[in-house]
Amino acid sequence: MRQLNLDSVMFPLLQRVVLGDQYGPAPDPLNPVVVFGQAPRLCGLEILGEYGATLAYYSPPWQNLTKFEGEIENLELFTLASNLLEARCATEYLEEVPDSPISHPSLRSLALITSWQGTKPVNLLKHLTLPALQSLHVSEVEDIEDSFFSFLERSSPPLQTLSMSGNMELSEWKQCLSLVNSTLENLELDSPSNEIQGSILTCHRLSSVQTTIQPVLPRLHSLVFPDSPRRDLSAPSVQMAPLWRILWEATPVKARSPND
Repeated sequence: MRQLNLDSVMFPLLQRVVLGDQYGPAPDPLNPVVVFGQAPRLCGLEILGEYGATLAYYSPPWQNLTKFEGEIENLELFTLASNLLEARCATEYLEEVPDSPISHPSLRSLALITSWQGTKPVNLLKHLTLPALQSLHVSEVEDIEDSFFSFLERSSPPLQTLSMSGNMELSEWKQCLSLVNSTLENLELDSPSNEIQGSILTCHRLSSVQTTIQPVLPRLHSLVFPDSPRRDLSAPSVQMAPLWRILWEATPVKARSPND
């Protein structure tokens, strides 16, 4: 890759790059390859993890990047790519841990994904503050409940889409939900407990003394419980907002809103 001298070649129309060193000398993270400095429109970068490459092997035009996907070993992406809007990061380990969380003012979408080798991602949320975040996918992260509330509390993000594990205590879930319930539109909880499922659905069930419902998630459009026991939503006392779509994936049952 270094022999190509990609930093000295003009790419006036190039917008997206996929990198991975399958051949040649092994990349050196202590001496990263400077790439595409003459590509003024480059905004998307993907690193192919199946070739063992990580972002540390390259030095792209950081200020240009708005979208990234690949494996990272440090948090340089969040300190140098100040215009980044979307990131899908696989992180097996962090070389260095910052003394305090790094704030990124622009990032709107973050997904922490498994590596190409199948390793669960490190929990980066404890090291980040993301006040512009609208979409968060962290269902593959283990033990996230220890830091999720503090992340939401210091970030105060206008979160609209959330995908995460439902493996937490009901009290912890309620605390976290209270910080995003006014903006959340799409929620996916992987294997939530019956208590957590009930805490959401009960708010949409009319009692004998109720004439209206006040949903705990008033803007919710879709709710997905992967690998969870299905519940009976056919009772007439269960009223769903018109845009609700509730799925129990891994079962053939789909609960429809009354207007479907």
